[in-house]
Amino acid sequence: MHIAHAAIFDANAVVYGGFVRDYIMRNESANDVDVNTADYDATEKQITAALKSHHIIEQDPHVKQWGKQTLYRRLTYHWKGHKLEVDLVDPAKVRLVPRMDQPSASGSALRP
Repeated sequence: MHIAHAAIFDANAVVYGGFVRDYIMRNESANDVDVNTADYDATEKQITAALKSHHIIEQDPHVKQWGKQTLYRRLTYHWKGHKLEVDLVDPAKVRLVPRMDQPSASGSALRP
């Protein structure tokens, strides 16, 4: 939840996808947090700075991990022995389309 809070309130970004569906709406565990941003570097810097106060540390901050066809940047954080993943997604590269197992687009994103 700290990651989503940092993305929304510190990086002024939108959190959407499985985290919203699973963790927020279904009260189940989520495997990552999807963050909509056009500025990967600024968003990573803002999220990472906000998480330090919670002792959530980015793994290998100098290594940039890219997802499928470089459509998103994956950040990996560590906290109390757990791996937490954040996918930074540029809306110009990946269009958000709600699926049948997700609520409507207006209900599947958390905005600042």
